[in-house]
Amino acid sequence: LRPQPPCGRHGARSLTLRQEPIGDKGDKTFTFVLNGKPVFAKGGNWVPVDQIIGRITKERYETPIRRAIDMNMNMFRVWGGGFYESDVFMDLCDRMGMLVWHDFMFACSYYPDYDEEFVESVRREAIYQVKNKRGHACFIGWSGNNENYSMYEGHMKYVEDKFPFYGKRIYEEVLAPVCAEYDPERPFRLSSPYGGDGADDIREGDQHFWGVYHDFHEFYGDYFRIADSKASFVSEFGMIAPMNLESLKKCCDEDQWYPQSEQCKFHSNIGDNFEQELTQYFGVDEPCKNVPLDQYILMGQTIQAEVIRYAFEKYRSEKYLCSSTLFWMYSDCYPTSGWCFVDYYYNKKPLYYYTKRAFAPVGIFFNGYNPNTLKEYRETYEQNGDTVTLTLTADRYVWLCHLPHDEGIFFDNNDFDLVPGEPVQVTVSGSAAKDYRFRCLTMNDCL
Repeated sequence: LRPQPPCGRHGARSLTLRQEPIGDKGDKTFTFVLNGKPVFAKGGNWVPVDQIIGRITKERYETPIRRAIDMNMNMFRVWGGGFYESDVFMDLCDRMGMLVWHDFMFACSYYPDYDEEFVESVRREAIYQVKNKRGHACFIGWSGNNENYSMYEGHMKYVEDKFPFYGKRIYEEVLAPVCAEYDPERPFRLSSPYGGDGADDIREGDQHFWGVYHDFHEFYGDYFRIADSKASFVSEFGMIAPMNLESLKKCCDEDQWYPQSEQCKFHSNIGDNFEQELTQYFGVDEPCKNVPLDQYILMGQTIQAEVIRYAFEKYRSEKYLCSSTLFWMYSDCYPTSGWCFVDYYYNKKPLYYYTKRAFAPVGIFFNGYNPNTLKEYRETYEQNGDTVTLTLTADRYVWLCHLPHDEGIFFDNNDFDLVPGEPVQVTVSGSAAKDYRFRCLTMNDCL
């Protein structure tokens, strides 16, 4: 008998990263284009599913990936503080249609790029990993590290004694050439976030947006401004909530079943700002002392679900000016009150159901309530040289409509009423006119 070729899974697809100017102030899009179609990335940051690697089985991978598909997600970003993900993980993502953007395993730290033995070890590891991942249809590209460029830039602002960027040589002189040689078709980014004049510049590249959690930021504590980033690709942002009660009972002794017990704090990543959230949104002083555990959990999970649902919807409504909403983080490696959609035991938080609806293939999103925005209209676009003629036809009366100016967009008429049966034409001009898509505010929205 003739030897049989090995049996495996195969996929064919094209992939590019589109970065085009938006307006005339240096902003650029950041959109993955799959088989000629732009992708709005809906998903999360993937961390190891267990802190003890030997406990990770195929089933331990398959359950969270299937739940991501059920939430209408399409992308994981594998975080650089974990480990290079396995063939099992990559095969499952191939089969289920989950895109994978992967960091090299450098995160939030400095690395001895002056040590030649270490650098050579990194080179060998990088060659192996690039060869290993490049055969997967789900795999869309590499980032050199997680937050190391933005970390160094931040340190240089606040320290008097400057020091070298330890690790920079690895990302620029080792990882970049390895990817160019062994997988030149896929994007390689020096870091995540990266782009523009600074590593976390909102005008170009991807951004990690944590303003609402940092006391030096203008948005600190204003959690519904979590979606106020103007980035083209939001690759990390999040909000913490307690784990489910049934999960807490699995990892804490019965005499520890109360808020902020020693064991609860051990299985927690929520910190003092969580108490501030409950006081801020529910008006409860010292919630850990005055709220029963089941209500404490539900209140925290509700805030998370409402805030993140709003963020998902807002970013989706701006596609493809923004082309991503990747939540930190998707999975847990340990039983804890933290960021995730499902906890370590795969019990679903309310955020799971909110996300499934927010990421549905078709969505209708409202920013606040205004009955005048509940309109039915049809829109057409006609290219006329450098301008576009927008024609609007309404099925119901909508008064005092206003077309907000975006960067590089100008209108010959941007305030009008929509009357049933009376089409309104608007001439759209400017450097971004050809990409303009109609969005409308009533005057009440603009006040």
